[in-house]
Amino acid sequence: FCIVSLWIAIKQLSIYGVAETILVAILVLWLVYQAVIITGIVVEDIVFKHLAKEKDPTTKSAIRLVTSLARGIMWTIGGLFVLGMFGVDITSLIAGAGIAGVAVAFALQGILGDLFSSFSIYFDKPFRVGDFIITGDTVGTVDHIGIKSTRIKALSGEMIVLSNQQLASAKIQNFKQMEKRRVVFSFGITYETPHEHVQAVPEMVRKAVEDVEGTRFDRAHFSKFGDSSLDFEVVYHMLDSDYTKYMDAQQAINLSLMQQCAEKNISFAYPTRTIYTKAAE
Repeated sequence: FCIVSLWIAIKQLSIYGVAETILVAILVLWLVYQAVIITGIVVEDIVFKHLAKEKDPTTKSAIRLVTSLARGIMWTIGGLFVLGMFGVDITSLIAGAGIAGVAVAFALQGILGDLFSSFSIYFDKPFRVGDFIITGDTVGTVDHIGIKSTRIKALSGEMIVLSNQQLASAKIQNFKQMEKRRVVFSFGITYETPHEHVQAVPEMVRKAVEDVEGTRFDRAHFSKFGDSSLDFEVVYHMLDSDYTKYMDAQQAINLSLMQQCAEKNISFAYPTRTIYTKAAE
């Protein structure tokens, strides 16, 4: 209503030439300013509340970035419209800007690739800030997701910076959503072990696993005849994703197996080689 009233008032004034153009330009800029405000409200408020209900810092960063780009586009359109009102050839300006944009795009293709990859990370969410991930040789916790790069805090304490383009195309293991851990380990005993003791080993493993809180035994099998050992394969589930608890459980299982094997005089195998020699006749 205010816009319509102001437009009518300007038309009623006896203003011609440059003065009228300036007033209309001011009105257009004011309209663009209002459009920018509305764009910010739509993106930050409506979109954020309905499409990104979770309070995630990554999503908030993406919404702010989209809002900034939308505002920049609105201001650019408004500026071109005002320049056209003052007699500037907008067609030539747009064509020149397009050619310059292509040249800039070629020069900055690496940066633009990281920018679009950041949008992919923001909205596809292969990982979020605070997630523990493994990608290639990098292991650590995501500390920050930026427009060009992502910072990962390694287990040893240093900060590792990777480009978003590299992360978007890489294989990523995300342990944040892991509710339980499937553990597979193996060990071997010597060939000199009596048959009845070999048969008893799977039950010994079962007892070692079930005695540890937070674990669920799956299986234990005499899997193969190794080069210098009788090999067993064990599978159990750790009902907690915490890595420290997993290591505590594995340690308790290993100690229990050592104790039970010692009680039955079962020896763990290690690489050995027997050489037979024959005296020359």
